[in-house]
Amino acid sequence: MGIVTSLGIGKADNWRKLTAGVSGIRTISRFPIDGLKSTMAGTVDFVSVEPFTSVGLCERLAGIAADEALDQSVRVPKT
Repeated sequence: MGIVTSLGIGKADNWRKLTAGVSGIRTISRFPIDGLKSTMAGTVDFVSVEPFTSVGLCERLAGIAADEALDQSVRVPKT
């Protein structure tokens, strides 16, 4: 399983923070929040892409999760 959340990257990091009671919810810092009703979110601010685009970030997050999932996969030999 590959996972990237506002708590961190990977099962181990996320589980450690969840069981320690850490919250991934914080004030939004990626864009201006003036005038918005919601100012708190569970954003992934520790992964960056250059130049920043929402598509680029989604691709980067998907790549990170896929890499972890593949690292944990077990290949069964064909018989």
